[in-house]
Amino acid sequence: MSKIKVSSVTKGQPPCPGPAPKPIPMPRPAPTDAPRPFPPPPPFFMPGPCCPSATQVVDNITVQSLDPEKIEVVEGTYLGMKAFGIDAKTFEGIGTTGMVPMPKEGDKGKVLTSNGEWSEFVVELPQSDWKQEDSEQPDYIKNKPELAKVATTGSYNDLKDKPTIVQSDWEQNDRTKEDYIKNKPELATVATTGSYNDLTDKPEILQSDWEQNDSTKEDFIKNKPELAAVATTGSYNDLTDKPTIVQSDWAQDDDTQEDFIKNKPGVYAGSDAGLVPPGTVADHEKFLRGDGSWETVITDMPDFIGATEAEDGVRGVVPAPQAGDQNKFLCGNGSWADVENTRECTVNEMNGWLDEVDQEANNG
Repeated sequence: MSKIKVSSVTKGQPPCPGPAPKPIPMPRPAPTDAPRPFPPPPPFFMPGPCCPSATQVVDNITVQSLDPEKIEVVEGTYLGMKAFGIDAKTFEGIGTTGMVPMPKEGDKGKVLTSNGEWSEFVVELPQSDWKQEDSEQPDYIKNKPELAKVATTGSYNDLKDKPTIVQSDWEQNDRTKEDYIKNKPELATVATTGSYNDLTDKPEILQSDWEQNDSTKEDFIKNKPELAAVATTGSYNDLTDKPTIVQSDWAQDDDTQEDFIKNKPGVYAGSDAGLVPPGTVADHEKFLRGDGSWETVITDMPDFIGATEAEDGVRGVVPAPQAGDQNKFLCGNGSWADVENTRECTVNEMNGWLDEVDQEANNG
C-alpha cells in the first residue's frame, strides 16, 4: 500500500515566509482491469523553508489515529495545508485537487478513495485457475504439480501398481501363504452349529410350580395372580355378579320391559313378509293362499267336458290318456287327437272363435 511521506511538523509551527510557491499537482495512477478502490488525485504540498522535506502523496492513505489536528500516517506526521498557513480546498473526487478530507469517528483503518470519502479497504484478488497455462496471467498457479489420473477420478482402477487381493481362507494352515488368517480364534462347536445342545456349562432349567409358595425356591413363580374360582372351574355358577336372565315373551307389547322382543315379525297378510297366520282345527286340511287366507283343497273335481259347436265345455279333470296316446294332445272337444288331425281340430275351433267375434261385433 502506498503511504504519505512527510517530515514531522509540530502544531503551531509558523507558516512559510514569502509568497507561496505554485502548487505542484501530483499525477494520479492509471486505472487497471483488476477491481479495486480507485485512488483520488493526490493532494499537493508546497515545499519551502518550513517544510523542506514535504513530498508527494500517492494512492491511498491509511489513518492510524483520529486526533482532529494531527493525523498520524504510516511514515511521518501530516497536519494538512493549514499547518503551513495555507487555506487550500479539500479534495472532492475525480478531476479535482485539494487537501485530504478530515476523517471522522469510525474512519480508523479506512482509505481515501477516488470519490473523496474514507472507505473500508477492499482488495479483490482474482481466483486462481487450475487450467490457466499463461504464466503472465494473474490467475496462473505457479509450481502446479502434475497429478496422477486417480487424483481427479478417485477410482481404484486408475491406481498404478495395484496389489493382488487374495481372499482369506479359514482352512489355510500354512503361515507362508497369503490367504492365511493370522490370530484366527479357536471357535467352540456352538459357533458353527448354533445348537443349544453344543453349549457347555448349560444351566439347569427347572419347571415352575404353581403351588410352590416358598419364594426362596427356584421353581417359585413371582407375582403369581390370585385367580377367581371360575378361572379353574370354567363354571358359570362360579361367576360373581351374574346378570339376571329374563325369558322373552312373544305377547309382551311394552318395549320398556326386559322380556320385550325387538323387531318381532308380524303375521303374513298377503303383502309384506311375516309369520304364517294361525289356523283353526277346521283348517287342518286347507292350504295358505297368496292373500294370507286358508283355502279348502278341492278333492272332488268333475271331469273335463269338451266344447261343441253349440255348447261350451266345463272345466274339470282331464281325461286319462290311453296307451299309445303319448304323442297326442288334448283337443278342445275333450279328446286326445293325433298331430296330423291338429289342423282339423284347430280350424274347427277357429271357426267357432270367429263366429263369436262376429256376433260380439254385431251386438256392439
